Amino acid sequence: MSVKRQHYVPRVYLKNWETRVSSKSEPRKYFQGIYYYEKDDLGTGDGKNKNSVLWESRLYNIDYELSFIIPSCPIIEEDYIAQIDAKLTSRGVDAYFNGEVLKDKESLKQHFFKLDEWEFRHKEPPMNLAKRQATLSDIKSIHSYTLEDALDDVVEKKWQPILDDFIHQMETTVPLNGIDEIRRIDESVVVDLIKMVIFLMCRNPDFDYLGILPKILNIFRKPLKDITGTKNTVDVEDFLQIQQNAAWLRELYNGIFEVPEGYFYTMKTTAQSTFQMILFKTWENQGSFITSDKPAFLHNLLVEATNNNAIYCPLTPDYLVMITKGEKHSLRDVNFRMANNGLIKKFNRMILSHANKAIVSDYKHLGYLL
Repeated sequence: MSVKRQHYVPRVYLKNWETRVSSKSEPRKYFQGIYYYEKDDLGTGDGKNKNSVLWESRLYNIDYELSFIIPSCPIIEEDYIAQIDAKLTSRGVDAYFNGEVLKDKESLKQHFFKLDEWEFRHKEPPMNLAKRQATLSDIKSIHSYTLEDALDDVVEKKWQPILDDFIHQMETTVPLNGIDEIRRIDESVVVDLIKMVIFLMCRNPDFDYLGILPKILNIFRKPLKDITGTKNTVDVEDFLQIQQNAAWLRELYNGIFEVPEGYFYTMKTTAQSTFQMILFKTWENQGSFITSDKPAFLHNLLVEATNNNAIYCPLTPDYLVMITKGEKHSLRDVNFRMANNGLIKKFNRMILSHANKAIVSDYKHLGYLL
């Protein structure tokens, strides 16, 4: 079922930053919300309802423009073809291709990419031609909400239980040997949390395969412009954007439906064999972690004096995870460390630098956090 606002930073995730806030427009009116900052205006947070930020319209919907991906996404294809069948039934018409009736969903699927060559005839009285253009327009208005619905089941409904289980085990498990920072917890709990972190990376519309996809598309940019001519520059850019969106949604599909290929699968399997996790918790009264419109990100800078290269994700204002290379097959051994104000500021500056346009905090002013 479609909703107008599709949040690429889940509301259930942002809920952990909720506090008593007021907006810039009504500073004396307080409500439960988050403090929102544009990246180029960090002076004072603007109190907002978490439902009102970090969303785009129909972000995960597959429309006719993107329907060329459906053969590689069987669950979306099934939904899309079922909607075509329902449209034809509601109009009381049959579709024909080359004079042959497309009598079932399999035949509709087989000839879908020749849709503009279909004709339509009324079931009763038999064989009378139906309005072709109106029927085609009706079919081309279809949207598949498969990804949107699946994200709700796979991420939104599971985020908080997985997070609570992970933090509970980390807070209550005795360190190895009773003295060091390592807690050995259920590996399944760690894997579940890592999957949620990867989803936070992949479901963002700015996800670009860690910079690889733009480079690939750029290879085709000049040849396409040469072929189409300089006057069609906008058409080329629109075409490349559609290809990028399609590649991104295909990766999201792979992750949601656990297809054993692609970015999500590679990251998850690599994590299980070679990654380790560090959980940071803020000291009391030392500040809190911010988050952003890119809540999970890969920090990879070779020029840093110390090696901070890893995946980072603030979980709540009090907890942040760092996922990095470690001893093989030791994912369940999670390092638990405390963060003072200096370390909190370091992580927050990192979060800010990777944000696209906006950050979120439970503080109205960021001076103590940055």
